[in-house]
Amino acid sequence: MADLNWRPPGWSAKPSTPRYLLITKEGASTGHLTISDRALLFGRRVPNEPERGTVRLDHDSISRQHAAVVHSFQGETFAVDLGSRFGTTLDGEKMPANKYTPLREGATLIFGASSRSYTLTATPPAAAAAKPRAAAASAASSASASAASSSSASASAAPASTSSSVARKPCPPAAVAAAAAADD
Repeated sequence: MADLNWRPPGWSAKPSTPRYLLITKEGASTGHLTISDRALLFGRRVPNEPERGTVRLDHDSISRQHAAVVHSFQGETFAVDLGSRFGTTLDGEKMPANKYTPLREGATLIFGASSRSYTLTATPPAAAAAKPRAAAASAASSASASAASSSSASASAAPASTSSSVARKPCPPAAVAAAAAADD
């Protein structure tokens, strides 16, 4: 196994329920990663052993130890760019180096200049894939029922907003920050 300089911080813990990173490339789903341990380290020179907490990314813009996704004992999930040369983006914004940034449901990470994106979810991948199909079937069924109903109905409901804003904090909570400082 490669010598890994980065270690999960002392405040990290296994999640009570697994989290998932849904992987997409050019808009198409290409798979997922299950995060069931304290942390998941991404890099160009790490073993490709997701079940042991490391994921190799073969791209020229990926640093040896590029970034990590870490769970806290409080149930939060964080991402940290490990001072990589080409950086990590979170929801389109470049992350600061070496600062643990909270991830919310639906947050999307891109490492370096890779065309793959990684979206955080608590929903198992099979269920996540079924949701859009079920929603589309429900919408089609509703549209058919609406067309069959009287055309004299003038009230129409506005579509529900599907966009979600991702709240981000620049660093972990004070207790977590203190624990992280103790790790240095």
